[in-house]
Amino acid sequence: MPEWEFKLASFFNIGQEGMMPFVHFVGRKKIHIVAVLLFVALFTVVRAFGAEPLVRVWQTEEGLPQNSVRCVLQTKDGYLWIGTEHGLARFDGVHFLSFNSANTPQFKADHISALAEDELGNLWIGSRGGGVVRLGKSGFENYSTLNGLSSDMVNCLLADHKGGIWIGTVYGLNHLKDGKISSGFSKEGLPGTDIKALARDTKGAIWIGTDRGMASLRNDVFQPVASGQFPVDALAIDRQGDVWMGGKAYGLLRSRRGEEPFQQMLPLGQVVALTASHNGEVWAALNDGGLRQFQNGKPVAVSNAQIEGGIHCVYEDREKNLWIGLNGGGLARMSARQFEVFTINGSSRADMISTLAQDRDGRIWAARDSGGLALFQDGAFKSVDLGNRFPSKARVLTLCSSADGSLWIGTRGEGLFRWQNGNVTVPETDRNSAAAVITALLEDREGALWIGTEAEGILRYKNQKFTRFTKRDGFSRDQANCMVQQADGSIWFGTTSAGVNRWKDGRVTSFSQKDGLASDAIHALYADTNGMIWIGTSAGLTLFRDDQFFVFKSAHGLPDEMISQIAEDDSGNFWLGSNRGLLRVSRQDLLEVADQKKNQSTVVRFGTADGLPSSECIGGQNSTLKDACGKLWFSTLRGLVRLDAPLDKSTSVPEVFVERVLLNDEEVVSDLRIYGRNHSRAGMIQVPGGGAKLEIHFTATSLRSPEKALFRYKLEGFDPQWVQVGHVRSAIYTKIPKGNYTFRAAAFSEGIWGEQTGSVKISVLPQYWETAWFKAGIPVVLASVFFGVIYLRRIRRREVEQLRLRIAGDLHDELGSNLSSIALLSGRVGRQAALGERERGELNEISQIARQTIDAVREIVWFINPACDSLDEVLQRMKEVSSQMLADTPHQFIAPENSGTEKVSPEFRRNLLLAFKETLHNVVTHSDATRVEITANVSNGCCSILIRDNGKGFDTTLKQKGNGLKNIRLRLLQLRGTAEIISAVGEGTKVRLEAKFK
Repeated sequence: MPEWEFKLASFFNIGQEGMMPFVHFVGRKKIHIVAVLLFVALFTVVRAFGAEPLVRVWQTEEGLPQNSVRCVLQTKDGYLWIGTEHGLARFDGVHFLSFNSANTPQFKADHISALAEDELGNLWIGSRGGGVVRLGKSGFENYSTLNGLSSDMVNCLLADHKGGIWIGTVYGLNHLKDGKISSGFSKEGLPGTDIKALARDTKGAIWIGTDRGMASLRNDVFQPVASGQFPVDALAIDRQGDVWMGGKAYGLLRSRRGEEPFQQMLPLGQVVALTASHNGEVWAALNDGGLRQFQNGKPVAVSNAQIEGGIHCVYEDREKNLWIGLNGGGLARMSARQFEVFTINGSSRADMISTLAQDRDGRIWAARDSGGLALFQDGAFKSVDLGNRFPSKARVLTLCSSADGSLWIGTRGEGLFRWQNGNVTVPETDRNSAAAVITALLEDREGALWIGTEAEGILRYKNQKFTRFTKRDGFSRDQANCMVQQADGSIWFGTTSAGVNRWKDGRVTSFSQKDGLASDAIHALYADTNGMIWIGTSAGLTLFRDDQFFVFKSAHGLPDEMISQIAEDDSGNFWLGSNRGLLRVSRQDLLEVADQKKNQSTVVRFGTADGLPSSECIGGQNSTLKDACGKLWFSTLRGLVRLDAPLDKSTSVPEVFVERVLLNDEEVVSDLRIYGRNHSRAGMIQVPGGGAKLEIHFTATSLRSPEKALFRYKLEGFDPQWVQVGHVRSAIYTKIPKGNYTFRAAAFSEGIWGEQTGSVKISVLPQYWETAWFKAGIPVVLASVFFGVIYLRRIRRREVEQLRLRIAGDLHDELGSNLSSIALLSGRVGRQAALGERERGELNEISQIARQTIDAVREIVWFINPACDSLDEVLQRMKEVSSQMLADTPHQFIAPENSGTEKVSPEFRRNLLLAFKETLHNVVTHSDATRVEITANVSNGCCSILIRDNGKGFDTTLKQKGNGLKNIRLRLLQLRGTAEIISAVGEGTKVRLEAKFK
């Protein structure tokens, strides 16, 4: 690394490792210019910011369109707009969005020279050669000489309080309102035609700087200002109403409230740009590359450094960042440090300070790692000579202030010392109480001094006597590196490898990782006012309350689990020292995680980019301190820092904007990207149902610490709670149910969640089966199908009935006729006398078989004939069958007079009739009955046939031969019916057949 780079790195406290990326992104050919410029800027504003400011530079490598920045403006929505010599950029603190003639046709020239925002929120963009472009709700619109502008070479812009815009060009002043341009004002009193600067005071007057002097416009009347005919290159009006006028030829002039005469504030040949801050300060950029700030009209810093090229513009945003447009060096941001770095005796080398203490008189003591003590006086630490009794090279490991005003000093290898009123004493010790390496000191509420050692146990010093406690007294280890006293008087001791020990009422209780600690390596202890103990370990933060431990790890939001320091500010925030910087988290936020009310804490990390000299914090007793003023001090590996800058709650939380919406990876809402502040133009975004991918990009206009902005989002109506996404600025949804939703995103910055949320309305369309017309059509379709099936069945039934009728007719006519002929012919031949007995017997048999077949055919025809598919036909057929089969037995068949024309299936007729015939066959064959009664009954879709005889009966418990009864039961079972047989020997038989026809 060249010597100049090393010196610059040392000045910024970024080291050789941190300098190399800086050199790389700026480029070695330009680095000397930018380095000197930033050095000058820092030198000139140290007093203004109260400490060495933080500086960051953006160039084309980060997305800036071009490295010569001509103008900067923050609009009402918080976006920063940057005009360069090759286009315009919008900046949210993280990403640049560029506009130029290549992607925006309304840009007729890419050299952006001026920016302004009117009261309606329109952005006005002036260019060198392309006129003026307005960016409003309707998009980009260009105004040029074709519209009446006096020149397309624009120098400056200014919005008035009447909704108009003043346009300063090289050929005169123009006023644009309601789309109409007025010009020719040089004839009305303007001293020059080349308008170089414009400003508006608190009373509405317009101040115009020209190439030949300055004028004001009050009540539509131009009045020249007697400031000479020098060109006015820059104008600014501060909060008090003072008019500041700058030029390259005469320096800087100020007029108190715009009244003459002008007072010379800077010598000749100086000012190229001016800006007035919100607090009333005025910043002046010099043509030699320097910056000057004026407070109450007085300069606060002066720089004599020179630089070629220098600064084009300066601008202060609402978060009090100072933005500097450089000539070829990009865009620079200077901001006040929240942390002030302290060294010993003003040395440029940052000493490692291992321990701190504040005595009774409010003085802050620090022990340097290289040895010796320092006292904070007049805003700086200065070494303190403790006298001959204190070894000059003794390394101090821990300090402790006493209630009597003295200071206890623990050293490595030299034991314990006491400083009081400028004198150092050594407490008298004996052989059993001596300790060489003292690592922690604590004075309890009773005035006893507790002494933690490296390996010699715990000592208590009271009434000039030492008492030693070791493992034999219940301690987990003969060592303590940190101690704290709880509200109930209990004292906690942390060890490097054996967990924590609690001394309460003379008893010692040890806790380790197996009891719930995150780790047995303890680095910090803190007792809050509610009696809770917070323990910093090498594996996370541990909370002890109600005799239980809860461990906070990375899954709960901690960026680093190595917690070496714990401090609490007056706002209820915990500041945790770690190996990755300081972590700020609300104590209440941590408790909500411990109570399982939320999954993660919102943690903000501060590192070297925020002004810390090192990201690694030092652990141990008193490595952090809260002083009497409430300011927090922290020890780091490369120096001591103090949290100085108060949090500005009014500007700390930015508004969130939805910028882009993609549907199935295709951008469906692009106007959000261009008109972030007018995102309501998008209306309702319609998303097709069926698992479409919805991607929403959002941002927050945080310019102070954009890298710290955390986000959460919620799709109202879908997400049950906010979704924490950290630094991610997008959300992806798939398979959202149909319905209307509102997407909201919020940002977390400087310890609070913003109430301003970016939102967009989303409507997920239903699938076709979820639509009202589809649901309404389902009953119609089902009814159509139902009646269609019935209709088809009826048609099919008719077809089957027609077929059955045809088959029955064919059987009856053809087969029955032929069988009748066979029976007649065989009977006629059999009666001839010439036949023998054998032939006659065979013919009689043929005739009998033919008649039996005729009866069978008639039976089949009856089964097939659809005209017989009624219950009345079944009962009539049963009556006929009973008359035939019981011809020789007295019988009676009783049936309802009108059983109706109830339709029954062929299967029902067949099985019921065959079961009935089988029953009668058994009566005729086996019963020897002299009387048979048959009763038919029809009720509730069931047909019941009762057959009762007075025959000999039989024992139903005995196994019967044959399959008659079994077949009867099987046939009735097929008809969802039953066959009940009741009989006894000598008492006749009763058979009940029941079958369902519905």
